[in-house]
Amino acid sequence: MKRFVRATRLVNHEKITAKDQDGTQGFMFVRVKTYAIIPSPKTEASVLLLKDEESDVALPVWIDSFKGKIILDLSHGVLKKRPGTYDLMKKILSECGAKVTRVAITDRKQGIYSAIINIETKGRQIELDCSPSDAIALAICERAPVFVSDKLLSVGYVIKMKAEDVDPFEKWLKKLNPDFFKYKM
Repeated sequence: MKRFVRATRLVNHEKITAKDQDGTQGFMFVRVKTYAIIPSPKTEASVLLLKDEESDVALPVWIDSFKGKIILDLSHGVLKKRPGTYDLMKKILSECGAKVTRVAITDRKQGIYSAIINIETKGRQIELDCSPSDAIALAICERAPVFVSDKLLSVGYVIKMKAEDVDPFEKWLKKLNPDFFKYKM
């Protein structure tokens, strides 16, 4: 099982527990993959589905349609005539001797997800706060793993996928209430 602890001096990515911000509750991060990017039928946003690599759950994250298209293009290796923002970020990191080691979706407050990017440079670990869509786009560019806090996968924000479902998200999208995510364009 691919998991990691949110810490600056992490070596091992296996089943390690971390303390929550208040220092009391333990949690872990679960490795996920970008499963699908679905344009929402009710808004101009897209739904990015992050699927747990070892179970039948997927976390839906609302992102704007522009970033959804960028993530889709990056995932499929679509080449542009000129470098995009994430290509530039990758080049800057490379020129500075830095690399993205992983990104993680860490929390959800008032319907908004937060993420971190872990960067390694010259023996230092740097953790940057960012939007999930930026973190995932950069992770795809850098071929870095993406993780989600297991507390997010266990509190009801997920979609349970069944093997017999032809399209496990079709019914979910049809009854989707965008107010649940409080995402505003």
